[in-house]
Amino acid sequence: MGHAPNKAFLNALGNNIIIMISVTVGVILIALPLALAMNRATRGVTAFRSLLLLPMVTAGIAVYYVWSLIYQPDGLLNSLLRAFGLEALAPKDGWLANIHTALPALIVVMIWAGVPLAMLLYLAGLQTIPQELMEASIVDGAGAWDRLRRIVWPLLRPVTVIIIITTLSTALQGYEMPLLMTDGGPTDHTMVVGLLVYKKAFGGWGTPAMGAASAYGWILFILGLGLSVLSLRSMRALD
Repeated sequence: MGHAPNKAFLNALGNNIIIMISVTVGVILIALPLALAMNRATRGVTAFRSLLLLPMVTAGIAVYYVWSLIYQPDGLLNSLLRAFGLEALAPKDGWLANIHTALPALIVVMIWAGVPLAMLLYLAGLQTIPQELMEASIVDGAGAWDRLRRIVWPLLRPVTVIIIITTLSTALQGYEMPLLMTDGGPTDHTMVVGLLVYKKAFGGWGTPAMGAASAYGWILFILGLGLSVLSLRSMRALD
């Protein structure tokens, strides 16, 4: 493995934290504008919604396989970059084999997978906002930005809390994507705590180390429990 156990755990935990923050922020920044656009759209809503919901109805393994092909040295992403004359931005060994791009590449896939549910939750929240309230704000001269900042966003705060909770929980405990797409590599740059526990327990680096796997698993459980308690307090504060 090349790392002392404590260093390996801290590295994996650091990756988890980066993923949790990046995916949560990315999902919200993308899902809310999409929900706003869909809420205002009058034509093509069904087709648009079906397209955006593809990540939710597609099998996870199939999604990981397709994205792995996209990130290959001769995959779609590098081909597009070369077609636009941006060869310097295309990693020669592929996006998942490069230590600088592997983790960001996984984060992009996680955001893509998390946006549909968040968008649906935001859309449901938008449809509960009284139309009379929006019309009154327009009469008072409030612009689109003012309506979003002073009316829409405060009323969507409970939905945002739910999205944050679900996204953080998934990012903390999930390990299937790093396992299938990178196996924690290159050189542990995409290793997460869940995958570290899996490898320790089932001998991913040779002889199984159940003691270390159990310890890391308990730490992951405590972190998840703390996140759950924080989430419950946040929900109660909104009541």
